[in-house]
Amino acid sequence: MILPVFVMKDRIGWRKVNYEMDIASVIQWNEIDLKPLYNLVLSQEEEQDTEHIATISEDTDELVKQKKVIHLKENGLELDYAFLAKHLLDIVPNPWIAYEFGNKVIEALKNKYDKHLIMNNFVFIIEEMRKHLQAEKDRLAKGVFAMLLDDEKLRFLIIGKDVGYKFPKKIKVKSNSKTLAKNDGQPLQQSLFDFVPSEDFNEEEEKVAWYLEDQSKLFFWYRNRAKQDYAIQGWRKQKIYPDFVFTKNDSTGKNYDKVYVVETKGIFLKNEDTKYKESIFDLCNEKAKGMSWSELGLKFKDKSIDFQVIFGDEWQRRFNELFA
Repeated sequence: MILPVFVMKDRIGWRKVNYEMDIASVIQWNEIDLKPLYNLVLSQEEEQDTEHIATISEDTDELVKQKKVIHLKENGLELDYAFLAKHLLDIVPNPWIAYEFGNKVIEALKNKYDKHLIMNNFVFIIEEMRKHLQAEKDRLAKGVFAMLLDDEKLRFLIIGKDVGYKFPKKIKVKSNSKTLAKNDGQPLQQSLFDFVPSEDFNEEEEKVAWYLEDQSKLFFWYRNRAKQDYAIQGWRKQKIYPDFVFTKNDSTGKNYDKVYVVETKGIFLKNEDTKYKESIFDLCNEKAKGMSWSELGLKFKDKSIDFQVIFGDEWQRRFNELFA
């Protein structure tokens, strides 16, 4: 089995999409909207940032004693645009553009606040600029991604046996690793590998693994390892590494007819990052519907794939529906 990935077309043929080369490099930085930063509300309070230097005390009742306190803002911070730009370079890779953004924001704030107040809020301004510019970069990157899809330069495909994800034939584990067992202590039966390192699972993921072990309609399940296994490159820099890949039996019980790619999330993680993953998975499902598996010549005829983000307060109900 080979899983599909987003691929780009170049002069030679199709290859896996590269975030920096295919998406970030195409972003039009002149379309960044800085206006919300011009209206930042600065704190009127004098910040008392200090550095505390401590040492182990000779007095066993005291344990730790303070040696001295250094006031970091005794003379304030200078409005150093180069310093500001340096702290934006991981988001805006061009130093001249980063410098220009910093200059525009500070000059706009000077129309509302005096220099001393701006200096006193300098760290806050940098933090707010980083958050806003990252959000703007994601917005523009999403537009680039959509444009490439519309032009069919970017597609969700398996290209022969070379471009796509194939399961490993073996995995490396630490010498002191312990294997995950079923909740009754019995060894795993349905996992693709007999040995599954228990440290790869949190409490919620263990429950999912135990659930999968008990499903008669399951063909096999696999714990997808972050930074090593199947990954989906969307319009953000960080790739998505789903938690589980599992397959459902076909009518004969000797093969599979459906593949599920699942990301499990605790209910406290219903945030912007999760919304992004849901939108990428929705896109994967949309593109997978038009995929002609039978043309691949890789025994994929009559098989389908489904991408799901499932939360901790609903996973068992959702899994029951998948196996119904």
